[in-house]
Amino acid sequence: MPSRASCAAGPARGASIAANKVPGVRAALCVDAYTADGARKWNDANVLALSLRLTSDVVLDEILDAWFAGRPSDDPADQANITHVGRI
Repeated sequence: MPSRASCAAGPARGASIAANKVPGVRAALCVDAYTADGARKWNDANVLALSLRLTSDVVLDEILDAWFAGRPSDDPADQANITHVGRI
């Protein structure tokens, strides 16, 4: 399984932008369980960016559950998108 990481900051926009400058990192700023699951499924994100100001404890638990349970999609169109994004 590929390595995963997280970064957290105030709103976390800058942290996610900075993380994406690191080769091989696909950071996603996630605000709820749906975006965390989608980041793993449709983007094969490997870094979870979290807002410390905007995320409650309850929502944080939901995000983390979705993030760690999430897997990249096997759908060929989704895989093509992941490959395309990796080339950019």
